[in-house]
Amino acid sequence: MKTAVDFAPARGESRVQARVIEMIRRRFGRCEEELVRAGILDSLRSIELALELESEFGVSMDELHSHDMATLSCLCRRLVELGAAP
Repeated sequence: MKTAVDFAPARGESRVQARVIEMIRRRFGRCEEELVRAGILDSLRSIELALELESEFGVSMDELHSHDMATLSCLCRRLVELGAAP
């Protein structure tokens, strides 16, 4: 299983990724690339995280979908697409 540090994000995502990793670790105790498969996120935790991401990055929770949160890289890429400041 890959951990959050086992891959390199695309440029522009690295600062967003660092903040997201810290948020997930603080809230759920650990962070891995496969957020859903690793059991870090389920439906309730996804909503909790989406609310925190909305507050932290100023993105609308309505713009985040479950498939955006399946992996750390998908989530960070989507946040950058939505205009999250790196």
